[in-house]
Amino acid sequence: EDLPQIIVELIFIQTYDECENPSVYIAFVTSIIGSAISIMWSLYHLMKGIKERRKIKREVETLLSQDYVKLDKSVNIARSGALIRQMSKKSKNKAVLLSGKDFGPEDLNFLFENLNPSIPIWLKNGEEESMREAIANSAYVKHLRVLKPDPKREETIRSAKDIEQADAETEKSLLDDADIEDFTSLVKGVCSGVGKNVTLITLNLSEVSLGDEMLVDVGENIAQSASLKDLNLSRNVFRAKASTTFVEHLNQYSKVEELNFNQINLKRSTTLFVALEANVTIKTLHLSNCEIGRRDMEAVCKMLETNSTLEYIDLESNDFDNKAMDRLGTLFKRKTKLSGINLKWSYTDEKALKQFIDVLEEFQENIRLENLNLGRLGGGDCSARLLQLALPLRSVDLSGAKFTKEGIANLASSLKVHDTIKYLGLAANKLGDGGVILIGKALQVNKSLDSLNLEKNEITERGIEHLVEGILMGRKAAFRKLSVVNNDLNNKAMNKLMLLPKLCPQFCYLDMEENGVDKVGFAYLEECLNVIQHKPRYFNLVNNCVHAEDVDERLKTMRKKFPESTILLANTNDKISLEEYPRLLRRE
Repeated sequence: EDLPQIIVELIFIQTYDECENPSVYIAFVTSIIGSAISIMWSLYHLMKGIKERRKIKREVETLLSQDYVKLDKSVNIARSGALIRQMSKKSKNKAVLLSGKDFGPEDLNFLFENLNPSIPIWLKNGEEESMREAIANSAYVKHLRVLKPDPKREETIRSAKDIEQADAETEKSLLDDADIEDFTSLVKGVCSGVGKNVTLITLNLSEVSLGDEMLVDVGENIAQSASLKDLNLSRNVFRAKASTTFVEHLNQYSKVEELNFNQINLKRSTTLFVALEANVTIKTLHLSNCEIGRRDMEAVCKMLETNSTLEYIDLESNDFDNKAMDRLGTLFKRKTKLSGINLKWSYTDEKALKQFIDVLEEFQENIRLENLNLGRLGGGDCSARLLQLALPLRSVDLSGAKFTKEGIANLASSLKVHDTIKYLGLAANKLGDGGVILIGKALQVNKSLDSLNLEKNEITERGIEHLVEGILMGRKAAFRKLSVVNNDLNNKAMNKLMLLPKLCPQFCYLDMEENGVDKVGFAYLEECLNVIQHKPRYFNLVNNCVHAEDVDERLKTMRKKFPESTILLANTNDKISLEEYPRLLRRE
């Protein structure tokens, strides 16, 4: 207790009394005190920095625990540079929902500069001038999406009416005048800024109630963009005249390569397809669920014959009849640059489909089809003939083809020798264990397949055992993705499937939704992750017998230990459908 007093007496009192030059001594003591204060001040700031970093780490973990990262006025941009940068590094490309109305142009520029360019940015609201300035001057933002003004109202809209049949006027009536004005201002600001931006690649304006007048304005501004490649206008409502004017603007200067018109009523929009004939940049065109019928199909095929750049067209869920399929077959009798077509759920009968495949067989030497989707069209065993043709097919979807046992055997035989196919979709074909065993034997000798969709095929543990054996014997080095959703798989099947991520270096995706796996099967997944360590993987066990409360702590530990992997046990927006793979394949 007396030690501090003794030290003070020794240093400050006795030494001072004996000192010949007191002023020098006072300066010396002052410097010691100053150094001590400086050290204490440094330690204070060091502890404060450690505390701040821990706080940032907790905030980042909180932000990333959501389906998307939400930034609004509760986040002080001026003091959150470190937070933004850390979140950007660890976000695994989760989208950022940005309330543009809460930030000025400088804050928005700071965000665009510090966020990882690969992260999609969703804009919820914002003022026209600040949005125009921020986007026009940004040299970093690459992916942008415009959302509804109010998330609560979005939920109301989704629950009030099926999103696939949503009507823009009905949605608009759910918003008050202030919301509509703010939202219109946001869209105008974004589009006018896009024309001057030099880095933006993707712009998503889906389901924003564009209307005729705004669509034309969008076309005028986007036509001036030097970088925009991918434009999504799906789920909007506008007339054929406006859409034609929009395409004419694109034809002048635009560099857009992918255009999405999904779920827009294009019935009797002949002038639109005539305008598309002259386009020289669009390579991918999405026209899914557009109510395209026989008369419109004539205009579509004429456009495909005339257009010199279009490579892929999506015609899923349209109102085809036999004559429409015949006209499409005529297209392939002539030389066409089309390398991919999606006809899934486009109503026709087996006879028309058989005639279409006959055309492909007859003119196969002149056809360069790489992606073909005939899902849910039936077709029976004639669909199995596709793999026997000399076509450079990379992605084939024959879901719901209704094969017989003979057809499955023919398909497996063709798969053995096919040397270009990478994705094969066989969902809802009732293959059973017998069919899957044949597929497994084919994979022992196949040299190209890396993704397989076997959803809804009544497969059990026995079929999975032979399938995994075939993959490991033939495609071990390159196999990547497998979907076995809605089958009769148990824990033993799960144990067999865990050999794929352990032994296949490229394997990254396993979807086992709606099966019979319980916490024992979950333990197999846990053991597998401990083996493969930090390789990014996607595992979906939604709607199995694994209850979150039983494995909650273990799941949290696994997600923290292996942040690169995605593990799903409950319904979530993080789901990734294997049916998206053909689209990714085209981009590769």
